[in-house]
Amino acid sequence: MQQPETVYLLRIELKALPSLDLFRMAGRALVVGLGGSWRAAVGLKPNVVLRFAPDSGIITHPAFVGGMVEALLAQGLSPAEIIVAEGGGIENDHDMASIYADTGYTAELARLGIELRDLNRDAFVISSDPSRQVLKDLYISRTIAAEAGTLFNVAK
Repeated sequence: MQQPETVYLLRIELKALPSLDLFRMAGRALVVGLGGSWRAAVGLKPNVVLRFAPDSGIITHPAFVGGMVEALLAQGLSPAEIIVAEGGGIENDHDMASIYADTGYTAELARLGIELRDLNRDAFVISSDPSRQVLKDLYISRTIAAEAGTLFNVAK
């Protein structure tokens, strides 16, 4: 479980859409199952780039991320040491505050004292590597590159 290429899968038989409690349990199980000792701050980058309902199956469910946060808090991290950040939106709609609110992230994470970050408004750092075949220069969010000691890419 301590290898950088670890992929974590949780298999649960479902007879209907999962409840919020089940999503939270799965998020907690992920963090506990990885058994890490996290370098603060911990960054969580969910897939919430578009304005879809939590149960749509298109975005990462906010209760799953809430469960991850609950487990990190239980392991001793403070809310200030947990970064939930996304830079979504399409074309002219990059208002992450309203996307977070409409997708349930604001309500789910406010109860845990977590501030949501908007990567669309973030500064960036450049990671250059001339040996790359493509993308010799990568523009990476300063929040992710400089603040997050551990990063969970919580992709859908």
